[in-house]
Amino acid sequence: TWERNMATASEVSNVDRRQLAAWLRLPSDADEYADASVWEPALLMRASRDGWTPQVFHQRCDGRGSTIIVARTNDNTIFGGYASVGFGRTNQYQNDAQAFLFRLSLRGVASPVQAMRNGNGNDVFWHQSYGPTFGAGQDLCISSNSIAAANPSSYAAFPNGITAGTLALADYEVFAVSMLPQNRQPATAKTPWCRIEWTPKEHDALRHAVGAFTVPGGDQIGVKAANILLVGSAGAGKTSFINTIDSVFKGRMSRLLAAGLGGAAGEQLTRRLSVMSLKPRVRASGVGDQLHFRLLDTMGFSDKAYSGPDMAYIMDGHVPDGTEFFEGRSLVPSKVPGWVAMPTLAELVHCAVFIMPAPDATEGKVVSRVVEFVQLARLRDIQCMILLSKIDVYDPLVGKSLETTNFSEKVRKLVLAVAEKTGVAAVNIFPIKSYSSE
Repeated sequence: TWERNMATASEVSNVDRRQLAAWLRLPSDADEYADASVWEPALLMRASRDGWTPQVFHQRCDGRGSTIIVARTNDNTIFGGYASVGFGRTNQYQNDAQAFLFRLSLRGVASPVQAMRNGNGNDVFWHQSYGPTFGAGQDLCISSNSIAAANPSSYAAFPNGITAGTLALADYEVFAVSMLPQNRQPATAKTPWCRIEWTPKEHDALRHAVGAFTVPGGDQIGVKAANILLVGSAGAGKTSFINTIDSVFKGRMSRLLAAGLGGAAGEQLTRRLSVMSLKPRVRASGVGDQLHFRLLDTMGFSDKAYSGPDMAYIMDGHVPDGTEFFEGRSLVPSKVPGWVAMPTLAELVHCAVFIMPAPDATEGKVVSRVVEFVQLARLRDIQCMILLSKIDVYDPLVGKSLETTNFSEKVRKLVLAVAEKTGVAAVNIFPIKSYSSE
């Protein structure tokens, strides 16, 4: 639960964990929820362990969604802040209707105080040269091992200030918090751990929503389609996933790409970067004649694949469609036909999706490569998601009936384990079936 799993926080007592859970409106150990693990915080950073610099903070904490900061001064004042918008490095203020600051204790004496935003805006500041920063004043700014600012501006003022004048810090920690709807039902053996609507009506609604997607402000910024990069280990099922998406919008079984492994040595079939703009069959999809996203299929990774800067080249938009990759050999820009020296915004990767086969999703080599690529993506402010493929193989019960996915305890625990190992929030991890025999 929230309390047991936040026990990794050296700065937070059991009483303080319950107070934070109450402020965040999360179920605590005493609540009726039989399984609150979907609310678990994930420790992203501990300054005393990982380092104090803003660079460390942004590398480990950017783009992680809802985030809570817990800090301790040298005289044992525990305080912090919560940002539902998370953090980034765009040097811009963010309005966050759910953000707040708090103090749990003052010089070792419990004194819980919550300071809500005052409605003036500029609630969270994303800046590459600062650590976690709240408010326009700033109300709270942590820089290295001290408080660089504590000036009431965007939040209600604390009596005597948030730390009563003490600026030197002993430590601070950052947690990612996965938030679910507040009306979620208690998770028992007979209730699902996540909501999935299996009705034709919901299927049609999702298809129309995806089909109607357009890039916000696309005409002004020159981006007509979002570029979605698909990365996975060899045979993970990413090509099968692309064929599934194409089938949905064509209204029939489609085999846009050859999937699987081939050749005498079981070599993977995908060796080139393929940039695909899917064209739905209008009558079947009920949407326009062009989807406003492109799928970038890549060679599956292994120990030797993408050993150099190749993945960074792809994310940065340098690699043209059709470029061939070879294991153990990095691309040489001067030898790649059509190399894009100065990529535009329309050529960059906008979202990275990592496909991990469920049976191997916690295996060290697979996890280490995914973590490597996730870090590359976050350095570029690219949103990351994970697809856990082959869940029908991983859990035989799901294999018999796909509609048991959201009841599977085995799948639920795998989602949480992968979230912990990769740093990708559980709400951005989706279990899927890789269609083959169909």
